[in-house]
Amino acid sequence: MIRDPSTPTTLYYVDSSKKIYRNTALDINLWKPVTDTTFMKKECAHINKTDGYFADTISNSKLTIYTNGSKNILYVGYYGISTKSETTKTTCYAFYFSTDRGATWTTMLAPNGDKLYEKNGAGTKQGPGYANLGTQGERNFAILADPTDPRFLYVGGTQAEIFRGDRTFTGNKTNENEGFLWSFLRDMETEGAIIPMFTVTGTSPHADIRYFDWDHSTNQLICTNDGGVWIHTKPHGKGDWFHKNGDLSITEFVMVAYDSATDTIAGAAQDNCSK
Repeated sequence: MIRDPSTPTTLYYVDSSKKIYRNTALDINLWKPVTDTTFMKKECAHINKTDGYFADTISNSKLTIYTNGSKNILYVGYYGISTKSETTKTTCYAFYFSTDRGATWTTMLAPNGDKLYEKNGAGTKQGPGYANLGTQGERNFAILADPTDPRFLYVGGTQAEIFRGDRTFTGNKTNENEGFLWSFLRDMETEGAIIPMFTVTGTSPHADIRYFDWDHSTNQLICTNDGGVWIHTKPHGKGDWFHKNGDLSITEFVMVAYDSATDTIAGAAQDNCSK
């Protein structure tokens, strides 16, 4: 649930059936639906071509809003699972925005699936590639409307997958470096080396994105994940990622062992390697 910053008495809520509700008076009896349940059908029809099933079960949904006092843009993001596939669990993400407080909605093609363009050291090719937001969207899923620019939506998922979406994009490609609908905001290892392509020096935050926020004093994107707190120095363009953990204790040990020969204790940490 989120509050409309320009109208403090207006709340928006999204439920597990994909419906979004609006309450304009903070009254428990005045929740009105502003969407139907057909969301995601177009964007996710590709996930199981053999039987035609789309994401019929919503495991996570997020709302975020941009406002400058007179103009509001409401965004919603869905993570869905097709439970009817006989072979494997298939997942899908879908994103929409509304400029009239939920009366009408426009789709933003999700940064995964058939219409994705993957760019790596070998060039650009079409295919699902590494830009899928991952299969752990029930817990690793975050979206944020850029508070300084009404065009941009930031989305993140598993494996440090983070994109900047431009809702005003009208071209053909759905993913590239700059100036496209979905732009990468991180680099990754390719054939044993990190090639700086989408950041200045080849950086990436830790995997498993949980939450986004914004530093209004520096106009930097803040990201929390299984590796702590990270910032992106230039979210509107080509910047770098740096962690801000300092003395933050974030390591979760799941197993420890003692080596009597060297008097050493070793620990296996959840998503943070061994210590």
